[in-house]
Amino acid sequence: MKLQKTSALLTAAAITFSAGLTASAENTNIYPDVNRGDWFYPYVKNVSEQGLMTGYKNGDFGVTDNLTRGQFATVLWRIEGAQSVGYDGRYPDVEEGIFYAAAAKWAGDNNIITGYENGYFGGEDEITREQVATILSRYAAITGKTVTKGNIYDFPDGGQVADFAKDGVADAVGSGWITGDNGCINPKGTVSRAVSATLISRYTSDFIPPVFESMPEQFVFSSGAGGWQTELILADDGTFTGEYYDSDMGDTGTRYPNGTVYICNFSGSFTQPEQVNDYTYKMNLESLQIERTPEETEYRDGVRYIYSEPYGLDNADEFYIYTPGAPVSDLPYTFVLWTYALADMQNAETLPCYGIYNEGGGAGFIGMQ
Repeated sequence: MKLQKTSALLTAAAITFSAGLTASAENTNIYPDVNRGDWFYPYVKNVSEQGLMTGYKNGDFGVTDNLTRGQFATVLWRIEGAQSVGYDGRYPDVEEGIFYAAAAKWAGDNNIITGYENGYFGGEDEITREQVATILSRYAAITGKTVTKGNIYDFPDGGQVADFAKDGVADAVGSGWITGDNGCINPKGTVSRAVSATLISRYTSDFIPPVFESMPEQFVFSSGAGGWQTELILADDGTFTGEYYDSDMGDTGTRYPNGTVYICNFSGSFTQPEQVNDYTYKMNLESLQIERTPEETEYRDGVRYIYSEPYGLDNADEFYIYTPGAPVSDLPYTFVLWTYALADMQNAETLPCYGIYNEGGGAGFIGMQ
């Protein structure tokens, strides 16, 4: 079996290959537009679990929708415990009963969001990145949060930050609430709800997303030619289940005229990953349980089933996680060979997906999104 798989490696290498904030969430599974493996998944999960951001009436989180001033005021009001505030009708454009009315009054009372010169609050207006930074800076000052002043001119568009926002943006970049948008501040740019979840997560808890939550659930190690395959289903806590499957329909006998199948169902867990560099994490195989004894055989429906070891997890101890964007030139040659079976890597300079590499077994699993 091992010789068959080793030759398959060479074969694989040759293959070219405006609603309000109303619906709450205990976890992101109820958001149809948020899935494991999305870059924003752990941040949306974090703010949802804190009750700071919620979904729409239709069940979506609205990840690509731009955040409004009313929504952002509501998020900050919730951070403060959603204090009971009687709306006094101070803003001509904020009707009593609208979801952000109490938040708008609270934000105005505390000089966090002051409204426009014409007296309007602008609750339905899309908020900009420099406005978010300024508001968070004001909120930090009022609540006594420690901030670090950054240098906006370290960014190529730092000179485009409005005068009123320079101090706030400096606080935001220095404290890590805003890390840049393709290398720029993009001060006049809008803020999607996914990005807002990221900013709020960083602001409220210096949140570092768990590595496993950022990864897709399904990883596959395969010949890529319709043959054998090992599948891992990875949970948020690093536990996993999986199946190895191979078949040889030409291997027949009196009791198995329909061929032979090699199979292994297994489960286990990885240790928590440790970061090696910007695109690599290291972890160890903590436990591995195999459902049936290897070489055990049974016959069903004219097929011989031979229970096997979980191919791809053999000789397993140290594993490496590679994140999307990892330079292909920096990845192990054996791992890259396996990626050609399942990912479009023919002319790629960077890894287009997550990968898991069993260094001892020389096996590369590809994240399926």
